[in-house]
Amino acid sequence: MDVALKNNPRVSSYENRAAGAALNVKSALGTLLPHAQLNAGLTKIKNPDNSNENTSDYINQVSRNYSLHVSQNLFDGLMRLSNYARVKLVSKRTEQEERRVRLDTAEA
Repeated sequence: MDVALKNNPRVSSYENRAAGAALNVKSALGTLLPHAQLNAGLTKIKNPDNSNENTSDYINQVSRNYSLHVSQNLFDGLMRLSNYARVKLVSKRTEQEERRVRLDTAEA
């Protein structure tokens, strides 16, 4: 029976649908969370010739910069929240369809 479930294209199709629906739930949940962006940079400038620190053309600079940007949408008319609820329902329905197809295949 395990071989029949593994080799049945209909069961495999519903497994893939359920996996995709679960990923959609995670994606929709991610839209509810704050967004963060971190940037960092380093710039080094060194004098290519053999001059020393006492000459006017001596260049030896190191520059570091960091930035963090965090944003959160305060209100969007509950669009993202309702989308998350809808995607969860679709995922649950898809999981139930997968179970039904597995049972139908196992009974056959």
